[in-house]
Amino acid sequence: MNELPTCVHELAELTDSVLQRTEQSHDTLAVLFRTALKEQRAALERLTPPMRDDDLAMEAIKTDLSIVYHDHEIADANLRSWVRHLGWAGDPRLQLAREMAALSAEMKKRLERIAALLEERFRHDELKYVIPSFYDKVMR
Repeated sequence: MNELPTCVHELAELTDSVLQRTEQSHDTLAVLFRTALKEQRAALERLTPPMRDDDLAMEAIKTDLSIVYHDHEIADANLRSWVRHLGWAGDPRLQLAREMAALSAEMKKRLERIAALLEERFRHDELKYVIPSFYDKVMR
């Protein structure tokens, strides 16, 4: 069975969860991570159909795949900054922010799994400019 569609679906669900649970947050850092996650979610929607294909071609996924990985890094950095900011400010949303940071860590695990699965299907040279090097097992 092709595990890629399952991982992409789980990643999309985690992304949706963060977006839904932080919908009422409009401070600058929240807007930044939410914007990146919205773009990530749109790219995941576009990735779902080709990921189901047994004859998956890198050309069909490389742009959206790159968007997903880079958007997660942007969103995660801003989310962690949001957690720190809320902690320093004594904001009551701190617990929510910590829960969202935990979901972001789960997203990273899914991204690492997707990278590993793609590394089984494609050569390193095909992936090195699509998936950031810190997800690449050759570079880890």
